[in-house]
Amino acid sequence: MFGNQRENARKNKTRSVCFRLQSNQDVESNFEVNSTCLLGEAIERSGIKPRDGSLIYALDNNGTPLDNHLPISSVPNNLLLGPSDKISQVWGEKWANNLGEVNDFSKGCIVVPGLEIGEYSTIFIVSRKGKNKLNYGYKFSQFGDHYSKGNLVYVKAPISDDSVYLFNPKSGVEDIKFQYIHDDIDKIRGFWGCCEIISYNPEGRSQVRLREDITPVPKTFKPINSNNQTTKALRQVKQISASLQKSKKKRKLKIKNYQSINDELMIGQGDIRYGFGQGKMRDEK
Repeated sequence: MFGNQRENARKNKTRSVCFRLQSNQDVESNFEVNSTCLLGEAIERSGIKPRDGSLIYALDNNGTPLDNHLPISSVPNNLLLGPSDKISQVWGEKWANNLGEVNDFSKGCIVVPGLEIGEYSTIFIVSRKGKNKLNYGYKFSQFGDHYSKGNLVYVKAPISDDSVYLFNPKSGVEDIKFQYIHDDIDKIRGFWGCCEIISYNPEGRSQVRLREDITPVPKTFKPINSNNQTTKALRQVKQISASLQKSKKKRKLKIKNYQSINDELMIGQGDIRYGFGQGKMRDEK
């Protein structure tokens, strides 16, 4: 009974929130929501979302969108609402081998798989930076199923396991899981390339496969091996630890064939031998 009372009390607890538009901070919305409310639900209730359907999110101090699935109780009371700098609306300008190319006024040149000349689309810009400061991105749909079988996306082969995550416009983060299909994935781990969605099921299994006919893997490419990285890191930690332990040992100092030169000034000469008890000794005169 007491457990139910505590749960009901938690559900009935409210929290005051204040949202302001990043583009015009004079526009704000102050209201109270239940503490169990999700961030995305609170944004919907704010009444200051753009009427044209533009995507806006609650932003952290770095301008990065917060996950809409976070409970409102876990985020600050005062938040700015604005677009993600990883999202852009573009027109296809160039096309070559299934790779479209656009020029964004703030991002510069962006390569977008499957974007045809004259096509208007909303794209997500990935974290990869290519030569000549090239950006890369992929198309997604704001409504309904965000992706479809046959869509081309630009992703990084997983460093470990076989999972990659595409952008979810509902949450504002990359959390839509796909299985990365490749005959020998260990040879391409960490490789950025164009992939085709070969199956998409929001409630089940979704898969992507690398299109090497569009973005071939260079013969000189060296895969990123998470196991090797972990082993190397552990080896470095052990070396540092051993060095610290070694520095704590007492050094031994031995003097042989000592001869006094000046007793008053305590000056003498001899063969000096020093080092660690169980390790190598060093001889000097």
